[in-house]
Amino acid sequence: MREFDAIVLTPAETAFRGKATMLVARAVDGEIAVMAGHTPLVTALAPGLLRIRTGTEMRFATTGGLLRVYSDRVVVAVEAAERPEDIDLARAEAARERALKRLDEPGRGHVTAEAALSRSLVRIAAARRARQT
Repeated sequence: MREFDAIVLTPAETAFRGKATMLVARAVDGEIAVMAGHTPLVTALAPGLLRIRTGTEMRFATTGGLLRVYSDRVVVAVEAAERPEDIDLARAEAARERALKRLDEPGRGHVTAEAALSRSLVRIAAARRARQT
């Protein structure tokens, strides 16, 4: 299988840089898979699981961001990218509970609470899946 350069960037670090044969991400309008030779594009990403095939499969729980496909590389820019095995499950579950409480409070920023809930659910799902394998 042909390879392409893949880069996953956050404001704090380069979470991944290397060769990949496939990258799968959750775009705002559905999942997108990218392989070498893909048509150039830019799409917005929703919080979700980012999978990168490099011979083995690397996974990251990501926040929303952007994915840009160039002719020879793919760049993913997100606020956060965490390896599932590095996620503190208890902390993610506490974040989910805080977000649910904020959604129940009248006059609170529901958009912010919904975003926090979405991020926590992605982190929980990724961490639980990693612990099952």
